Amino acid sequence: MSKVDLAVLGAGLGGLAAAAILARQRKKVIVFAPAKEVGGAFIPARIDGYQFPLGPTLSFGNERAGVLQKLYAELGISHDDLVRSTSYQVTLPDRRLTVHPEKSDTLEELRREYPKEIDGITKFFQAVDKIAARSSKSRVSSFLSRRRSSKALLNRYRFSRELLSFFDIQSRYFFGQSVQDLSVSRLVSMINTSPFHEPQGFKKMADLLLEVILKHDGVVRFSEPFPEMVAQRGKQVGLMTTSGHMESRAV
Repeated sequence: MSKVDLAVLGAGLGGLAAAAILARQRKKVIVFAPAKEVGGAFIPARIDGYQFPLGPTLSFGNERAGVLQKLYAELGISHDDLVRSTSYQVTLPDRRLTVHPEKSDTLEELRREYPKEIDGITKFFQAVDKIAARSSKSRVSSFLSRRRSSKALLNRYRFSRELLSFFDIQSRYFFGQSVQDLSVSRLVSMINTSPFHEPQGFKKMADLLLEVILKHDGVVRFSEPFPEMVAQRGKQVGLMTTSGHMESRAV
């Protein structure tokens, strides 16, 4: 029976990241990829010679001290083809608003669309600036901003439901959370910095993680059906793969 420290079923970003981290720590890992390449849901669509990235191509996390930057640093990955977004649009039922790299330009956009709320918006942006400044100077402030939700901060300004939806759409797209559930630190990132543009989408990140896995003697089996979990007395003890029984400390 072959033995590994970690068996990953599927080749999405979460499993690849776990496999890359452990492989770099000299653990024995194996990844079962049901497709012919890694990336999971982010494998691009290829139609008539053209390639279309699936999933988002704009993301946070690559900013300084962002979660993706921390992962790249831990794995020794160099990812140089990222560029800051020039601008993007948020589409509401009755209007479109452009979010610019310069916050002052975004503020002018909001002034035009929400003239009755602009005083509160301006004060909110100023408060975000102060939080960012405190967090950059104090580890305690930085820690607290990562732990506190944005709900109390937003409620202070009594924004209309429509204006809140402008922030909420961005929050759900970039972070998968409502803006009121977002941590204060992520809210500050969203307001104060531009997202990075991934020209190839997250498939590029999957390929970089694959390189780390293979470099550190990890194994990836492509076009491999998901193995059957083998249990004994209610406890998972291994996997039944196309090449036989395998024991894994973690799956």
